[in-house]
Amino acid sequence: MIDLKKNKLVIILIFSLMFTFNASEIKNSTQSVLSSLQNELQELENKSDIPDLNLIVIDEGNIKIKNYSDSNFNNGNSDTSKTLFEIGSTSKAFTALALLKLESEAKVNLNDPISKYLPWFKPTFVGSEQELLVKHALHHTIGIAWNTISDIPKTDSPMALEETVKLFSNIKLKHKPGTQFEYATINYDILGLIIEKVSGLSYEKYMEENIFLPLRMNDTSIGIPKSKDLMAKGYKIGFFAPREYDAPVYKGNWPAGYVITNAEDMSKWLQFQMGISRDSILTPLLKLSRQRDETVAPDQYSMTSYAAGWLISLKGDGKITHGGLNPNFTSYIAFNPEKKIGVAVLANSNSEYTDIIGDYIFQVLSGVENPKPKVALNKDDTTYSLFSILLGVVTLSILFYIVTVILGVYRKKRQYEALNLKKAIIICSGIIFVIPILYGIYLIPHAVAGFSWQSAIVWSPVSFSVFIILLITSIGLALIALFLSLIFPSKKKYLKSMPLVIVLSLLSGLANSAVIFLIINSVASNVEFKYMVYYFIIAVGIYIFGRKIIETKLLKLTYNIIADIRIDLIEKIFSTSYQKFENIDRGKVYATLNNDTAVLGGSANLIVTLITSVITVLCIFIYLGSISFIATVLSLLVIGSVATLYYFISKQAEKYFNEARETQNTYMSLLDGMLEGFKELCINRFKKKEYKKDIESTVELFKSNNSIAGIKFINTFLIGESLLVVILGFVAFGFPKLFPDVQDVVLMSFLMVFLYMIGPINGILNSIPGVIQLKISWERIQEFVKGVPATHDLLDVSNSNMNTKKVNSIKMESVEYQYPDQGEHERFKVGVIDLEVKSGEILFIVGGNGSGKTTLANIITGLYKPDKGVIKIDDVEVGNADLGEHFSVVFSENNLFGKLYNIDTDKNEDLIKEYFKKFYLEEKVKLSNGAFSTTKLSNGQRKRLALIKCFLENSPIYLFDEVAADQDPDFKRYFYKDLLQQMKKEGKIIIAITHDDHYFDVADKILKLDEGKVEFIKTNRKD
Repeated sequence: MIDLKKNKLVIILIFSLMFTFNASEIKNSTQSVLSSLQNELQELENKSDIPDLNLIVIDEGNIKIKNYSDSNFNNGNSDTSKTLFEIGSTSKAFTALALLKLESEAKVNLNDPISKYLPWFKPTFVGSEQELLVKHALHHTIGIAWNTISDIPKTDSPMALEETVKLFSNIKLKHKPGTQFEYATINYDILGLIIEKVSGLSYEKYMEENIFLPLRMNDTSIGIPKSKDLMAKGYKIGFFAPREYDAPVYKGNWPAGYVITNAEDMSKWLQFQMGISRDSILTPLLKLSRQRDETVAPDQYSMTSYAAGWLISLKGDGKITHGGLNPNFTSYIAFNPEKKIGVAVLANSNSEYTDIIGDYIFQVLSGVENPKPKVALNKDDTTYSLFSILLGVVTLSILFYIVTVILGVYRKKRQYEALNLKKAIIICSGIIFVIPILYGIYLIPHAVAGFSWQSAIVWSPVSFSVFIILLITSIGLALIALFLSLIFPSKKKYLKSMPLVIVLSLLSGLANSAVIFLIINSVASNVEFKYMVYYFIIAVGIYIFGRKIIETKLLKLTYNIIADIRIDLIEKIFSTSYQKFENIDRGKVYATLNNDTAVLGGSANLIVTLITSVITVLCIFIYLGSISFIATVLSLLVIGSVATLYYFISKQAEKYFNEARETQNTYMSLLDGMLEGFKELCINRFKKKEYKKDIESTVELFKSNNSIAGIKFINTFLIGESLLVVILGFVAFGFPKLFPDVQDVVLMSFLMVFLYMIGPINGILNSIPGVIQLKISWERIQEFVKGVPATHDLLDVSNSNMNTKKVNSIKMESVEYQYPDQGEHERFKVGVIDLEVKSGEILFIVGGNGSGKTTLANIITGLYKPDKGVIKIDDVEVGNADLGEHFSVVFSENNLFGKLYNIDTDKNEDLIKEYFKKFYLEEKVKLSNGAFSTTKLSNGQRKRLALIKCFLENSPIYLFDEVAADQDPDFKRYFYKDLLQQMKKEGKIIIAITHDDHYFDVADKILKLDEGKVEFIKTNRKD
């Protein structure tokens, strides 16, 4: 026995073969052939998935038996030449030999109708009974379909064989009998039953007495091992490794696939077939057993014809062969009776490599130059395993979401909302949407292979069952998650729709992949047309329906994100002080609120598109891996290289994108300057031309930086796409040379799938610039937020009514304010100010230009926070954030909004009309729904309209900055002599900045500033 470590079965095969076969034992063999054998077999390392393997090699009478066992598996005693294996369909040659023996005894005639022995066996073709001959069953030309193996029942009944065959007694034939070869295992069960009927013995008894004993195959039996201790454990491949598996008992199928034997008995069987042992009474039947059926066309792919349990090669190599596959055992026999060479492989798993190893060794024995192992075509386990892993991740993700919802409910972050009509429609739509998918899942075994679910689970890899379970589980959990998200919605509105969007993105990606798989497989598929159409319609429907909902949701989500980010930023701006806001560049404000929020708003679409593309590419790569592992690895290496290249390019491009974004601030600032100073620019066309040049240079810099970054990505993209095309060329032109056994349909499938995949790959790579710009915009928004610190809570309205309360006095005690350092030699300072103004008093602030009047006004109203001193209202210190709540103001450069805010216009409708009339505005402006009909007025009219706004606000303190400066003499006199006196009588505190020295007598107090210092405070009032 050779003990395997870490599943190195094939490596041991290599070295044992090298030392077993010397030059005299292998005809035409040389050391170079042995080296070639070693090199080729090394490629099969770790791929066989066979825990126990017995190898029998015969060359010109020299017999070599080798036993291999992987110590990673608990195999007991199943590691010797006495180890017993089921041999699957290679059993058919034994059944055929028994039938030929009965024919030689004139007990059976191959040209007799089957009904002669089984009168009740009456299959039909196109509605009419057919004459089925015994030789039709022997050569698989009855017309029964291959997938009828699915209908063979699990049973160990004593009458199992007859009961099984009777199930097919009225079967509808796929082909007219005797016209076409189609392998169907039930044919040999029919022959086994005929043997029973003719011999009067059970099939098992007849085989033991008339076949096994004459051949001295003393350890061989049918269905039940002669020694359970020597019986190898059966394994079925699943998740990339063999898994112990106890297959069901199919006693009714014993004649077709359940001979149990060992390496010693199999060597006797090979010697008998090759004519090395001629002392058997069965030897005369050998020639007859190899007579191929010449009445039907041979198989064009393998170039073989069927004989009595053997496939006869028509390639001129004299090869006679047959393979065997049971759910947990495989075997392979090949021999050339003329050259006296043969090989048999017995294995205890359903590995495809049993055939590959046996065929490769036979090539070497035959002296084939440059022998090459066949390509493993069955990648079912790999495909199902990879998709199971993917579905496992999806299932865990959905479970995680469900848990977060439940925790959210427990932590009161989610609240119950009763089902309404809209939610009920969504749930019902989800269920209706899932029904055809579930039905499609139900149809899979029948659609793909014509199998029942019971048979599909037995014959498919372990990973298939897990895949189906996970698929159904993920669908069920998705519905549960949808239901929970509807009745316990998140308080964060974006999270309400995201679960549906993400699930549909996953489904769309899977459906998109399914469409291409269906298109590719339709070329050489045995699946019925109606099933292909059904799955195609489901896949396309899911993709289109999913995309429709996703795009609709994303459209709304995108604009919601943009709107909310803008509102949040505006709230942030409103929550900061004027003193902070004044220093923010206007261009930066415009660029952030407009451009950056728009880029960030597109993140939802970008992310979901990435999810869909990634899922599509991932599914396609799984499928590609099942077609050609080498080509898939090369593709991954190339795509990984391109992605790495994109990463480094993105680092370079980010610099240019950042510079381009910076120019947006400058551009917006220039636009703001153009709009604000358009009057000045229009005075001189040369000034206008130079300003235009500044804008053009900014636009050019923006274009240049974006172009440089974009071109870098274009170059990288072209390199990546070229490499992908090179892979296509390599697969198309190189693979046929490197792997001549690869079928054309496999190459075409790979090429078509890869061509389709280039689109999603390009989509992923092309999204990288968008991700970078998204990152830059996010960083700019965060930078903007940090630069606008909140000084008060905009939503705090606890003191919102303080301005309606009567104020008795406002007092400034030792107030000083100095502008921050901006590189000037001397910073401008206002103060020290000590001042008190009482209710019913008028204060005039006077002084020359630049004396600090406006700065003082900003300090009094709370727009500037003093560096020293305090401001008190009614002897209570008030913070600068709350001072403004006591004021109504009209600034010198007053902005007149188109709407009256925080004023009940309906309640004050009569008063408004009275003010309009008093201020001579009734013919100029109308008020409707709180909005002015126009604000395109003269400066004087705009200030009068602002005065009306102040009076309507009815605050306890008024501040007027040069309000009368733009008024005609009559209104100026009215303002000073009437309006201010009226306010005074109402107990208001009036602070006015003015140059009108003719009306200084109106003031109770006059404060004069000169270069920020108080020159004098004059009191006119006589207490």
